[in-house]
Amino acid sequence: MAYIDRAAVSLIKCRGTGVNTEDVSIFIQVLKPGRTDQDALRRLIVAYTAGYKKQQPCRPGS
Repeated sequence: MAYIDRAAVSLIKCRGTGVNTEDVSIFIQVLKPGRTDQDALRRLIVAYTAGYKKQQPCRPGS
């Protein structure tokens, strides 16, 4: 996971039996912020990645 004032990225690694062979990357970019807030962007990428992981995106057909 990496983040700066206006962008963040994370990676969900898909490994094991019965999963898709491609990893899932998540990219968030703030195009025109009213103000920069690196901590808010960190919290957003962490929460979004955790929520998306619950959907089990590595399972075939997901």
